[in-house]
Amino acid sequence: MNLNSAVIEVVQNYISNNCNNESIPTVTEESKIIDDLGLDSLDLIELSFELEAKTGKVISTDEVSAQDFKTISDLIRFIEERKY
Repeated sequence: MNLNSAVIEVVQNYISNNCNNESIPTVTEESKIIDDLGLDSLDLIELSFELEAKTGKVISTDEVSAQDFKTISDLIRFIEERKY
């Protein structure tokens, strides 16, 4: 599974399991994290743990909370840049 698919899968599962949305949005690389998916900074921190486990890349919660992720693509690029 490539990184893009892994990130989308983790985000989709997170929304399905943790968010109280009446209808669960479909996650794509173009999905806007706040506007389309309804996630906030706390959700991103929780997602960072799941993404770290799935990708094997170390993701500091300080870095995640300090980043300005607008779309899933921004999040994917951030993870791609992780060296470990």
